[in-house]
Amino acid sequence: MSLRPYKADMHIHTVLSPCGDLEMSPINIVKCAKSKGLDMIAITDHNTTRQVSVTQKIGHSNGLFVIGGVEITTKEEAHALAFFGDESSLSMFQFFLVFLRNNSVFAPSFLVLVNFTTPKIAFLQKYFVS
Repeated sequence: MSLRPYKADMHIHTVLSPCGDLEMSPINIVKCAKSKGLDMIAITDHNTTRQVSVTQKIGHSNGLFVIGGVEITTKEEAHALAFFGDESSLSMFQFFLVFLRNNSVFAPSFLVLVNFTTPKIAFLQKYFVS
């Protein structure tokens, strides 16, 4: 049994990232990925997951596998990529990002180690709100 190689780009920003531009819409990203022969991409905007769902839908209808992710900026200004296996985890992480932003709290560098599949507001308040 031989393994099938896949072509992928696991770090793509959309128009929502500070480094993005108007050409980086979900439909343009999918078209570009297909034209380059990619089998899979990951949407990893800076501190938001809001373009993942629409890009996944467009990708699915065009035969492109799209993984949901985010590029997290820590309080130390380091960047870390996080990927999510399901819509529930992705949505909860977006809620967490909004919670941090609304409470003027910056994420610690170990943020990617936290399990968000069963979120607890008490946990967020205990560890991230002063």
